[in-house]
Amino acid sequence: SENPKLSKEAKIYWSINPKTKGGNKISHEVEFVVDANFGVPGAIIVTNKYKKEFYLESIVAIEGLVYLPNDTPVGLKRLREKELQQLRGNSDDSRTTLDRIYDYDVYNDLGNPDKGDEFVRPILGNQSQPYPRRCRSKRPPTNSDVNVESPVSKYMPKYVPRDEAFGDLKAKAITEGKWKAMLRSLVPTLKQKVAINGEAIKSFSDITELYKESLPPFEEGGDECWEKGGLPKLLNKMIKECGQDVFKFDSPKLIS
Repeated sequence: SENPKLSKEAKIYWSINPKTKGGNKISHEVEFVVDANFGVPGAIIVTNKYKKEFYLESIVAIEGLVYLPNDTPVGLKRLREKELQQLRGNSDDSRTTLDRIYDYDVYNDLGNPDKGDEFVRPILGNQSQPYPRRCRSKRPPTNSDVNVESPVSKYMPKYVPRDEAFGDLKAKAITEGKWKAMLRSLVPTLKQKVAINGEAIKSFSDITELYKESLPPFEEGGDECWEKGGLPKLLNKMIKECGQDVFKFDSPKLIS
């Protein structure tokens, strides 16, 4: 096979001009010199000549540089054209969770005419009903009206470009926030079922325990109304998805 092209070696000295990114993370800038006909870089070989190992988290090429079309380096033009095609996408293709397509459409998914005339809604964003556009999702049309897009469902979720989707930590925080909001409506029932040794708070130490300890798993049985309401299963589901911390009081900023 043909031997790959190699650029000139670039060296990094850890003690010279490191940029701290918080915690134990640091970043370095490296400049590679290549020929005009080098082509698109396929890989970067990193060799560590220090005794201690390190974890390479990521490599970012040309961070923060902005070029006008006429000033874009020749080596980047094809890459940026490919990137632009990915972001524009094809308006005829359906969307998947891995797509990064930013395209816009009118709000034609507010109703569901397949359920009846009472579920018909006007289309927003056209000339007769001006409105800011939404991100195009390309779900199939309804059976009753081809101009109306099928509403969001379990099998056809709302499309969000991959770059805008929440990460695992953010998604977990949102889920915990939903559960905590739901708990507010359960407080009257919880007050009847949960207490600290059946006694009222008598000292400051009892208050601090509210921020340290969580509630134990809720057991079913013993109260017909309690079981019919499904609260034990619901509360245990909260613990399973969010952990015991969902039942803890948020620490005041003065003592957190």
